[in-house]
This record gives sequence, structure tokens and C-alpha cells, in this order.
Amino acid sequence: MKRILLVAILLALLCTACGQPEQAAQPVTVQQVVGHLAAAGVTCQPEDQQPHQLGTIEDAACEANGSRLNLLTFPVGVDAARWARDAQRLAGGSYVVGAGWALGTEDRALATTIADRIEGATLI
Repeated sequence: MKRILLVAILLALLCTACGQPEQAAQPVTVQQVVGHLAAAGVTCQPEDQQPHQLGTIEDAACEANGSRLNLLTFPVGVDAARWARDAQRLAGGSYVVGAGWALGTEDRALATTIADRIEGATLI
């Protein structure tokens, strides 16, 4: 999981210029992502929240249903889906992407559940 987080930070830095037309007008916060998760029935209390890490606006980690989730939010204009595909190629894992945010986990079943329950989210 540390490898996924390291790759996530590296890719966030590399993809700061990647465009995404579906991006939210305002940057998304980790707390908003947590709200999406709660609406999907997944409880997640962020820990290790760090603002402005290498191209991300915020990144945090949490435990949900016994699995670790790495949550990242991006500046407006960053293609979170492209970032997630690149992260998956480099580090493996499963990713759920929404407009301006992504989460990574080793738990494919949990990622699938989250993607199915959050409107507009994509499983990578």
C-alpha cells in the first residue's frame, strides 16, 4: 500500500497539467470525498491528511471495511482518471475516480462497491 501512495504522489506531480473536461468548477476536498463514501455506505475517517502534496490539493488515508483507502483530490483541470490508470500500471491496486478526486486500494471488491454506489464514479 505504501507503494501505491508513493506512486500516487509521483503521478499527481506529473499530471498537474493533464486536462479533464468533466472536472468540478471548484476543487474537491477530502471531506467531500468522505461524504460521497458515507452516502455509499462506506465509513471512512481520514488520518494523515496532508494539504498540497506534490500536485494534489489534499491527500489522506483511512480504513474502511477493514481495508486501507488512499484519498486524493486534485486541482481543477487535472485528469484524475488518467492519473489512476498510470498509477495502476506502476503500482497495481484498484482505483475509483470522480471529478477532481481518486481513491486507491488493494481491495478490488470494496473499490467495485464504491464505484457502483457513487454516481459518476469510475472503477479503474
